[in-house]
Amino acid sequence: PPDAPMSFFSTVAAAGINTVFVDTVETNLGWVLTATGDTATSGLWTRGDPLGTFNGPVPVQPENDVTAAGVNCFFTGQGTGGALGQADVDGGFTSLTSPTLDASGGEAYASYSRWYSNNQGGAPNADTFRVMISNNNGTTWTTLETVGPAGAEATGGWINKEIKISSVIAPTATMKLRFIAEDAGTGSLIEAAVDEVRIKIIACGGNPLDLNGDGEVNAADLAVLLSNWGGAGIGDVNNSGTVDAGDLATLLGGWGG
Repeated sequence: PPDAPMSFFSTVAAAGINTVFVDTVETNLGWVLTATGDTATSGLWTRGDPLGTFNGPVPVQPENDVTAAGVNCFFTGQGTGGALGQADVDGGFTSLTSPTLDASGGEAYASYSRWYSNNQGGAPNADTFRVMISNNNGTTWTTLETVGPAGAEATGGWINKEIKISSVIAPTATMKLRFIAEDAGTGSLIEAAVDEVRIKIIACGGNPLDLNGDGEVNAADLAVLLSNWGGAGIGDVNNSGTVDAGDLATLLGGWGG
């Protein structure tokens, strides 16, 4: 970096990426759509092809999922389409819980696409969308991230997230994810959705630039890096915290290795 040696980049040796769990939500892989203690009276989590709702041109509930060849996602309540607030979250909170996930055996990352809209209705930007994680099969829970109550990511639209699990909690073979949408206090329009959930493991050893573990630094690794451009985690080969031009230069410098 420009201020070296006062600061420096580091990297982690890795043999490649092993995606140990993939859920495109096109089939039922054992998610639980409610949890003990849920209080919402409408807008409970469901799986299917969502019917979008709009406030003028602004989408509140998604019309489409994320998966290119798919139609389904998890979302908070299915109305007849178009009518605002017909099946949004009301009266409390609703929880979506994953099956047990194995995040052991290396550096683990949780990734998912999420949608959250809370900036419409009588009390806009007053609620949050919580993503929780457990490493003991749901006995206890830790916050992985909180979306809102304000900001660009609380205005609808699909957002792709990837989070290093060990930055929050110790990875184990008995992980669970939980997504909680809530309308607390004065009613507002609350819609949330989840799609494309994955657990990825970076195996130790080997060339840290060989992102897909095929034994060579090539176009496939470039594709992995570019797919996470601007994010954090996989592709951040210089460990600067963001996948950017510095990582691209490092990867190209090791091309063919």
